[in-house]
Amino acid sequence: MRPKYGMANVIARSALVLAVSIAAASQSVAQTPGAESQKVVVVVTDENGVAVSGARVQLQNAAAAHANSFRCETDFSGHCEFAGMAAGAYDLRVEKGGFYTSSLTNVQAGNVQASATANIDVTLSHQQAVREVVDVVASGPAIDPAQIAAEDELTGTEMVDIPYPGPHDYHGALNFIPGVTPDGFGQLHVAGAEGYQTLVLLDGFNVSQPTNGQLAVRTSIESFRSLEVIPSREPAELGKGSGGVVGLNTGMGRDQYRFTSTDFVPAVWTTQGRLQAQWTPIDTFSGPIIKGKAWFIDALDGEFDDNVDTSLPVGKDRDYVWRADNLAKVQGNLTNRNIVTASFLSNYYHDKYSGLGFLVPQTATPTQVETAYFGSLKDQYYFHNGTLLETGFGVTQYDTTLRPQGNLPYIQLFFSAAGNYYLHEDARARRTQAITNLYLPPQEWLGRHDFKVGFDVDRLELQRAVSAPADLIRAAGRAGAGADCAAV
Repeated sequence: MRPKYGMANVIARSALVLAVSIAAASQSVAQTPGAESQKVVVVVTDENGVAVSGARVQLQNAAAAHANSFRCETDFSGHCEFAGMAAGAYDLRVEKGGFYTSSLTNVQAGNVQASATANIDVTLSHQQAVREVVDVVASGPAIDPAQIAAEDELTGTEMVDIPYPGPHDYHGALNFIPGVTPDGFGQLHVAGAEGYQTLVLLDGFNVSQPTNGQLAVRTSIESFRSLEVIPSREPAELGKGSGGVVGLNTGMGRDQYRFTSTDFVPAVWTTQGRLQAQWTPIDTFSGPIIKGKAWFIDALDGEFDDNVDTSLPVGKDRDYVWRADNLAKVQGNLTNRNIVTASFLSNYYHDKYSGLGFLVPQTATPTQVETAYFGSLKDQYYFHNGTLLETGFGVTQYDTTLRPQGNLPYIQLFFSAAGNYYLHEDARARRTQAITNLYLPPQEWLGRHDFKVGFDVDRLELQRAVSAPADLIRAAGRAGAGADCAAV
C-alpha cells in the first residue's frame, strides 16, 4: 500500500538535501577565503636594485602534472601581476636576455592565514664572462609582436668574447651587428646612413659629436652591459636619429670587489728591421661603497701605437699615437624606490704626426689632439602604483686642436707637400642636455598598452678659432729643383 502524500515527501527530502549541500559548500568557501581569487605580484630587479623591464615571468602549479602555466612580462617598474590564481604552491621562472635565469620552487600564492595578494621579489643577476654554461631551451617565436623597433643587441660578455683583430674596442664589436658598416676613416654607418644621421646614446644621453655627428666617444669594452643598434622603426622618442640609433649601456659594480687587467704587457715586433710597439691596457675596478646601498665602477682603457712608414727615411718614418679613456660611475639607492646615478667619462687622443705618409713628411703634418668629456646625473623614482619617473642632466664637450710642427710656409706641390702645415685650429663643441621620462603603469584593453611621456631639451655651443698663414705656396709648374712657384 503506497504512503499518502508520497510525491510531496520526495520533494521535501530533495529540498532538504539541497539546502544542506549549499550550507556545506558555503561553509567550505568561508573556511578558505579567496581560494580562487589570489593575486600574485612579482617585482624583478637587478643586483643593484634597478627595476628590470621586459623580463618574462612564468608561474606553473607545482601540484598538477599537466597544469597550464601563467605568463606575463614586467613593466617599466619591474612589476608583473597575476590575478585569479588558486591558492597553492607554484614554480616560478624569470628570464631575460643578458641575465642569469632565476627559478623558485614551492612559491605560495596564498593560504588560509595569508591575504589574497602574494608579493614576490626576484633578483636577476647580469651575466659575467667567468662562467661556462650551456642551456638548452625551447626557441622563442621568430617574430615578437611586442617588439616595436627592429633591434640587434650584444651583451657585455659577448663583446668581450668576440675574436676580432686590433685593439679591444667596441667600434670593432659593432661590425658584428648586421647592418653596421665601417668606412675608411673608422666611422660606422647604420643601415647605410651617414654618420650624422645616427643617434648615439650613452646611458640614455645623446653623445653624438655636435658638429659632425660622428661616433667619437670611447669607453672600455669591459664597462659595457649591452650594446644596442636600432636600424629602423625607431620609437618617436629617438626621432633625432633618422638613420638609426646606437645605444651604449654601461654597467655597475656589485657587492663583491672585482679587479681585472687585460693586455698589460706591450707587444713588440720588427718591420724590415725597424722596431715597433703597441700597448692596449684595460684595467677595471668595481665593488661596493656601502654593501646593498651604493656601488662604483672605474674602467680605464688605453692605447699606444708606434706606427712606422717604411717608405720614409729612417728617423723620419714614425708616427706616435696614444689615447686614454676612463669611465667613473657611482650608484646610490637612497631608498628602495629612489635610485641616483652619477658618471664621468673622459677621452684623450694625441697623434704626433697626423696624416704621415710617403707624400706627406713629418714636417708637413699637424699634431692633432682631441678630448671629450661627458658628465651626467640621473634620478629614478618608483611610485607605489608602478609609475616610474626618471630625470637626468648631462653635459658633453668635445675639443679639437691642430698644431703645425713649425712656422715655415706650407708648400703644396703637385703630388706631395713640404714646409709646415698651414692651419692652426682650436674648436670646441658642447651639449647641455636635460631629460625627463614618465613611465605609466600598463593598461589592459584589447591587449596590453604601455605608455611613456617625456621631454628632451638640448643646448649647443660651438666655438672655433682658426689661424692660417698667408704664405701658402702652390707649385705653378712641375715639382722639382728650380720650379717656379706662385704665392696664393
